[in-house]
Amino acid sequence: MKLVQTLDELWVLPRPGGSAFAHAQAMFLNVGVEWPRRTLSTNSVSLTHRLVARIRAVALVNRVTARGWSAPVRTIPLVEAGHRKIGLRRRRTSEPSPAAQAFAQIAARVQQRQMNHA
Repeated sequence: MKLVQTLDELWVLPRPGGSAFAHAQAMFLNVGVEWPRRTLSTNSVSLTHRLVARIRAVALVNRVTARGWSAPVRTIPLVEAGHRKIGLRRRRTSEPSPAAQAFAQIAARVQQRQMNHA
């Protein structure tokens, strides 16, 4: 499906100010498609799911999130969606804290799972 085909739908979009909103905004701008006319804004994945399921709204969600959503929600790959990347940075002059080490291990496991399901 192409983004331009969704403009008459009710969209659930992230609230302005965060990286998810910036990603959605960049997607529309990069494709040269106007921002949807009918929108609701939330950063809650749970609320997004309920809105998509109950009022047949449209939302951008990643593959990992979409795997947990069941009928009546239907996922459709969007050609222009692109990819978001995350990264870890640390100071060279110090060891990461135990929490940072744990986060890095969890992130590596999630990445491996995603690669296995791609």
